[in-house]
Amino acid sequence: MHWQARMWSGFSAPGEVERNLELIRSRFMTSSDAWDRWLFLLTMAEATFLRGRFDAAMQLLNQAYDAVDGDFMLTLIVLYHQAALASVQGNYVFSRSRLQHTLDTLDVVATPSSTGFLQMRYVHGRNELYAKDYPEARRLLVAVIADCDISGNIGVKMSSMRVLGEVQLLLECKSDSDHSFAQTVELCNEAGMPLELLDASKPLLKINNDEEFPGWRTYLRARAGP
Repeated sequence: MHWQARMWSGFSAPGEVERNLELIRSRFMTSSDAWDRWLFLLTMAEATFLRGRFDAAMQLLNQAYDAVDGDFMLTLIVLYHQAALASVQGNYVFSRSRLQHTLDTLDVVATPSSTGFLQMRYVHGRNELYAKDYPEARRLLVAVIADCDISGNIGVKMSSMRVLGEVQLLLECKSDSDHSFAQTVELCNEAGMPLELLDASKPLLKINNDEEFPGWRTYLRARAGP
């Protein structure tokens, strides 16, 4: 959808996207296609989240969960978005319970190398960073990066490597952190992803607190030089 692409490419501010989405709400919410309703609500939740309205974003994710009519993969995507948002809100118990529910379900129907499984495990590691369990975050992220190497999944690997660099910095392993950030840059270049947009796509799943986790931005500024 063109409005989703504009949102993440930086041409539209979150507030503008939110207003535009409201204008087309009825078109998508009256669709007979569950995917249309799900995508609209998920994108609306992302725009609302970027405006700092976390409770409203969670309500939209709850609506997305109800809108999918039992579709397995769409349900799982909503679940790990709910877990990601809950961790930002500091609700780590709820976040972990959502992820465990997702894991239990995926373990039955998905292979460890599937994109859905890798994305969910990345979110798990990212959430443990927010929960300040840095050793556990490192363990989870190293494991998912290894499986990304096996499956060739560059997208999940670059997100995981970027978060791993932040975790390593907090564990006072700066050389490891610099190495992870350097690999993140290489992966972004390989995938054609502009560095400044790495944290913009799928914002609910990325690190969105540069003040608490400044490692990546600090690395990019040092890399750019004076």
